[in-house]
Amino acid sequence: MLGKYVLALGLVASTVLAQPVIPNKVDVDKRVDVDKVDVDKRVIANKVDVDKRVDVDKVDVDKRVDVDKVDVDKRVDVDKVDVDKRVDVDKVDVDKRVMANKVDVDKRVDVDKVDVDKRVDVDKVDVDKRVDVDKVDVDKRVDVDKVDVDKRKVNVD
Repeated sequence: MLGKYVLALGLVASTVLAQPVIPNKVDVDKRVDVDKVDVDKRVIANKVDVDKRVDVDKVDVDKRVDVDKVDVDKRVDVDKVDVDKRVDVDKVDVDKRVMANKVDVDKRVDVDKVDVDKRVDVDKVDVDKRVDVDKVDVDKRVDVDKVDVDKRKVNVD
């Protein structure tokens, strides 16, 4: 009698184990339509520099961009980017980059409030006459908020 139960249990177990495994369900509506893929814009795998790929294990998950929170209207239109004016990444001095997480958000310049006519034309700046920021004595700087506008000296040349 016990043998029949063991045999029956074995048949049930083998039937359950023989069931095909269903892979993760693919959302059919979200698949890429192969006919709509622009062949010229695909990444050619053998042209990818393996050494320059992002190491997925080193990506800080908390600092990634949340795609759902990206304002679609404010994205850069890749087709309108002037290729000649892009920054050459290989020429960027890594030590002089601004760390985004160290920027005081409250002190950033509101681009919409900048008077375009009053901006400094970088091409017209005399490099030799610039102030070396590292040599400025912080204690001797003028506090702009404490300057009495009416008592300033006017230098007319």
